[in-house]
Amino acid sequence: KKKIKINIKGNILKLNKLLKEIDSLDTTRNAFPSTHVTLSVFISYLLYPVFKNWSVLFLLLNCISTLTTKQHYIPDVI
Repeated sequence: KKKIKINIKGNILKLNKLLKEIDSLDTTRNAFPSTHVTLSVFISYLLYPVFKNWSVLFLLLNCISTLTTKQHYIPDVI
């Protein structure tokens, strides 16, 4: 069997580089509230009858990613 070797450190460095490039292109005018979060709320609401907790997880992960990429602030997500 072949073992798959994953270079986590290299992947993290690539992700950091990508986020820095996105940040350098970003303007100071982001929407309030976040459109990403607003759409996630609607999608989660529509999918909840079928996917229950998965739709809530989708919403939470989208909120977290919106904040951790420094595209929005906490009031944009609430």
